[in-house]
Amino acid sequence: MQTSALSTYLNRQLQYPVSEKQPFESERDIIVVIPAYKEIDLTRSINSLWQSRSSFIRVGIIVHFNQHEEDDETAKEIHHQAISSLKTWYEGKKSVFLELAIMESILPERDAGVGLARKIGMDWAVRSFEKWQKPNGIIACFDADSICEKNYLIELKSFFDRNRPNGVSIHFEHPYVELKDRSQAHAIIRYELHLRYLVHGFRYAGVRQAFHAIGSSMAVTAEAYAKQGGMNKRKAGEDFYFMQKIVNLGRYFELNTTTVYPSARESDRVPFGTGRAMMDAKCERKEFTFSYAWNNFETLRELLEHKVLFYEDPEAGFKKSPSILQPFLSNIHFVQSIKKLSQNSSNYAQFDNAFHQWFDGFKAMKAMHFLRDHICPDQTLLDGVAKMMRKEGATLAEKEYEAALLQLREWDKTHPHFVL
Repeated sequence: MQTSALSTYLNRQLQYPVSEKQPFESERDIIVVIPAYKEIDLTRSINSLWQSRSSFIRVGIIVHFNQHEEDDETAKEIHHQAISSLKTWYEGKKSVFLELAIMESILPERDAGVGLARKIGMDWAVRSFEKWQKPNGIIACFDADSICEKNYLIELKSFFDRNRPNGVSIHFEHPYVELKDRSQAHAIIRYELHLRYLVHGFRYAGVRQAFHAIGSSMAVTAEAYAKQGGMNKRKAGEDFYFMQKIVNLGRYFELNTTTVYPSARESDRVPFGTGRAMMDAKCERKEFTFSYAWNNFETLRELLEHKVLFYEDPEAGFKKSPSILQPFLSNIHFVQSIKKLSQNSSNYAQFDNAFHQWFDGFKAMKAMHFLRDHICPDQTLLDGVAKMMRKEGATLAEKEYEAALLQLREWDKTHPHFVL
């Protein structure tokens, strides 16, 4: 079996060397990678994975305890205690079906963050699969404060066996019921509703990378990871940019038959994301009751409906595009860029693929920001969700945040999205 992509990645693209030592005693089918920074206790997270084990799936878990060069002794002590606690937990759990490997590193302050921490752990998983000559080995991203449904590992392995994807986004639900602070619970309900609304809006508009990018609920094959250059080193949003690269390979799916439960805790470790949103909700009293106006998704859809014309005549396509978006398109050198894409494509299918790699989720988000700032400002979240559901051929049963979120979660479970 060819493993050239894995070998090439390890030989040419590996920026931070990982241990040559094999972390596991025997070959694994799935390697779950968990970055841990200032995490006091990971046993709840690891135990949820242990409870989802199966006698016919060989699972390895890599926990990467990472410190920053400028961390004080307190951070080191937190890690020391967490590692000791994890090793004690593992003493009675080790089996041929589930192995735990702990790695520790001190990251350079310039690059230190979740992206690099996740990357180093995933690179170690690639090295393992390369030694086992197993390019289709599964690398799953997880977080130190997340838990999963008991069928998580079984469904993950079964889905990859059946569908042969390059990668998947796994259904997630923030566990707000367990939160004692009801204001925090209300905030995460609205925030998750906003995330789901945004992804549905992008799907309606025709954005190819319209998938949830949650760091604790993604999985890829080792080969797909290597082909696309591995995880990035971003200190936040690493999951968003990584997911887009994997989608560009094709055969990217949603896995909705199991669930990951990411934490809804507050965090100041990253400049954006769930943890930061929850901190902003508490400190700045943000309510997340507004989101992007649905009309802006309609405008984006109108733009992307002209792709054939963009291929045949880029300048005519620009003139046909929504006039309210043309200043934004000019700013990103739209005509010049799609001219090059068209000239370098021998047919429309090639152009379509190249176009979506260029006009990706990042540019789509920038377009939405332009429309929000210059054309149609944010509107009530529930009104947007109601309009979105009508476009999906459904009706929002009740205009109340929690009820709307529960309905949309159920809709997502029963209407999986994919890119072939």
